[in-house]
Amino acid sequence: MVEIERFRRLGSSSPFFSRVFGPEELDYCMNCRDPYPHFAAMFAAKEAVVKALSHTVQVPVWRVRIDHGSNGEPEAHVARLDDVTIHVSMTHSSIHGAAIAVATRGPAAMQGHRMVDTMIDELRTALAREVIQ
Repeated sequence: MVEIERFRRLGSSSPFFSRVFGPEELDYCMNCRDPYPHFAAMFAAKEAVVKALSHTVQVPVWRVRIDHGSNGEPEAHVARLDDVTIHVSMTHSSIHGAAIAVATRGPAAMQGHRMVDTMIDELRTALAREVIQ
């Protein structure tokens, strides 16, 4: 979970964005009405992937690529990790961007997808409570 305001304070011309986000990620966020919640959620997703993989391999955050599928669902990719399935979900409130990632191998891949669905529902509930308070 990261604060959206940290990204807003950087401003879109900050070199941070081109170091951490690839061209497609930059285009995706910059084409949104307010790009900063999307940058925050995408950065949170990259961090979540790094942490999900940390027991197997050390990956810098800038090596994680977040794409969007045909239905808009986020898809995480890390070069040369073809044997690992990464399930990721992103969300944001007016204050925070948040994400959850689960990395699985083999038959556990579908179980990972169900875990992400459950965890993101819990995260959305927590973010909704934050906005209400």
